[in-house]
Amino acid sequence: MKICIAALSKDVDSEISPELGKSVYFFILDSETSKIEIMSNTSLGAGSALRPNITDLRAARILVRAGVHMLITGGIRKAALEALTSAGVAVVIAKGKVKEVLMALGCRKELRDAA
Repeated sequence: MKICIAALSKDVDSEISPELGKSVYFFILDSETSKIEIMSNTSLGAGSALRPNITDLRAARILVRAGVHMLITGGIRKAALEALTSAGVAVVIAKGKVKEVLMALGCRKELRDAA
């Protein structure tokens, strides 16, 4: 299962993004291999702050194409939520640091190795 954590920076000490469309990076954990991939949110760009619904929806499409099964984010707009859930992606709303989520998912060794 691929679990995505929407983040504000590339650092594991980053906060979970308060909104999917404001995520700068996606931490994608493969729960079968315990490998963590960090992917840039390419939906961000010129004018994205002026069109948050479109940015959220583009980010959702990126995650569906990446094969994500679950998204952990601080918030999400309706269109993106509908796109993800219709593709079978579970969405969890959470606050905190990326590192805390990864540790709760059992990635302690991988976090030590990355340090």
